[in-house]
Amino acid sequence: MKKLLLVLFAGVMVMAMAATASAEITVGGEIEVRYDLWDNLQLSHGTTTNMTQTFFDERVILNVDAKITEGLEAFVELDTENQNWGLAPSPVLATLPAYLNHEDGPMFVRQAWINFMIPGLPVGMKIGHQPLALGHGIWLDTHRAGSDAILVYSKPMPELLIAGAYVRGSQNVASTPANFGAFNRLNPAFGGTAVLTNFQAKAFDNEANFYAVLANYTFMEGNTVGLNFTYVNDNNSLPVAGFKGAAIHAYNTELVLDGNVAGVTYKGEVNWLYVNTANVGSILKGLPATGQDYIVSAWAAMLGASYKIGNVATVGMEVAYGTGNDDNQLNGFYNPGGAAFSTATGPKFHDSAYYTPYNSTSYNYAFLYNDKIGQGPSGSGGGLGFGDGFGGFGLANTGYVKVSVGLTPMERLSAGMDFMYLRASETMIEGQSRDLGFEIDANVAYKIYDNLTLSLNAGVFNPGAWYAFAGHSPAGVANAKMLTDGTDPDSPLRRDVAWGMETKLSVKF
Repeated sequence: MKKLLLVLFAGVMVMAMAATASAEITVGGEIEVRYDLWDNLQLSHGTTTNMTQTFFDERVILNVDAKITEGLEAFVELDTENQNWGLAPSPVLATLPAYLNHEDGPMFVRQAWINFMIPGLPVGMKIGHQPLALGHGIWLDTHRAGSDAILVYSKPMPELLIAGAYVRGSQNVASTPANFGAFNRLNPAFGGTAVLTNFQAKAFDNEANFYAVLANYTFMEGNTVGLNFTYVNDNNSLPVAGFKGAAIHAYNTELVLDGNVAGVTYKGEVNWLYVNTANVGSILKGLPATGQDYIVSAWAAMLGASYKIGNVATVGMEVAYGTGNDDNQLNGFYNPGGAAFSTATGPKFHDSAYYTPYNSTSYNYAFLYNDKIGQGPSGSGGGLGFGDGFGGFGLANTGYVKVSVGLTPMERLSAGMDFMYLRASETMIEGQSRDLGFEIDANVAYKIYDNLTLSLNAGVFNPGAWYAFAGHSPAGVANAKMLTDGTDPDSPLRRDVAWGMETKLSVKF
């Protein structure tokens, strides 16, 4: 795959050099070299699990932008994502020791799209692998790796943009199923055969397709209001008894505001998510097997404002809130394309759920908490407050208040600091505190050259009483250590401060 991508990029370069004089070809990219230090991201107390991680990593981006003629553009971008220095090489190069710093770093297509206006019509289309975001990315944001999509857009009047999008959220090939335990009874690894019948192939047919429509209206210069609606048809998601996949239908409605009034820059967003899981009410909720649908709903909101004081300082404030599960139950985790509803009990067909973004989101409100610690369905702690570092939490069961200060003491130097208090929307256990804790983040950046920047980001997270479970026993929690009294200084549940920093040297060309 790596060789294929390099050949593809070389071919694009050849076409760029051979392009007609009327085409505008731009070759660019970025190199980032980073040094990271993370301490105690699991918030553990004691020396056995209070682990410090330090490493160098690097990211390389190469792109070609071809403005071929008026109304026609093509773009290709290759990305190595994050490559740690000194990792072991691929099996092909297994004879080389890791300490020689040889690494077979994968390179993938982050973007490859065609953007054109339909001749004779005020309508355009952008088709291919592309980064997409709705609003500020609380629900859907694929800037991290892009997504396969078709975007059709039009501006019938200068103040109005309307668009529709189809996004292929995920697709697993039926002939190569993932390892789903009982679903793999015919897998050779489980003593069976490799042959799949049509019935079994259907069970592995995992597709999540997104259909979105949006409209943005500029009601006054520099001020825009937008409304979008997304429907997700998720064909697999929830394996249930009898080798059947439960269909999930999700609907997200979003209102977005952006603008500037009297020197105050503001932004806002409200989302409402409604999820219907067909014919599995009896399985998820312990109800009689009558095939009832199971419904969860969730919502999230964010509002922020900032004010610039001369050319030297900026002050700002931001508040946000995302719903959590009701009834102290573990139901309602939803992630399109890899959905999971945790087993729950209770008499209801309709529950409030965690507001969960599609896959990982680029919506970033804290340096440590929402990307490294966080809570929610992507967390290794099953939503109990321990993250996996992939930034998939968004506003799941989380509210925060953030105050920010930014300084630009000289033209090439900028610095800032954020103070944030975080609070859980719902408790997981009766009597549990909602105090998640607070975080302080700081950043400083200096432009050595116009295209070369050295920056430092750092953060400290102090966990709150949310993490002291005080002997309560939540259903579904397998880790016995979580049931220990967190006020005991010798308890493995006692939490300590987490902190981290990243130094980055970045050049764009």
